[in-house]
Amino acid sequence: MANKTIRIANLDNEILKLVDEYSKEVIEAGNKITKEYAEKTRDMLEKTTPVSNRTTRHLRDSWSVKYEGREILRATVHSSTRKRSIAHFIEFGTTKMQAQPFMVPAFNVISPQFYNAMRRKIQNL
Repeated sequence: MANKTIRIANLDNEILKLVDEYSKEVIEAGNKITKEYAEKTRDMLEKTTPVSNRTTRHLRDSWSVKYEGREILRATVHSSTRKRSIAHFIEFGTTKMQAQPFMVPAFNVISPQFYNAMRRKIQNL
């Protein structure tokens, strides 16, 4: 028996249109979730970053979110330029200061939540 191809007029275009609409929905949903979890990450870092007993501005107070990308949003949570240079010393410690992890624990809490939220949203579209 020979293979036969059946072509229904305009079906290809309709399928492409549906795929395009679905792709836009996925991108919009993904962007919304990216924003939500970037802000949750910033909030968690603001709560969990260790604070010294000095009265100067602390690393904890310098966290912000930077968004990039036109269609697909990328988010970066970072501290101010001045405070950024001390974050790794606090996180990992030095020969004279014990480590006080706060970034890796925040990542370990938020990243599975982000992944699951993204997965659920895409499955429900």
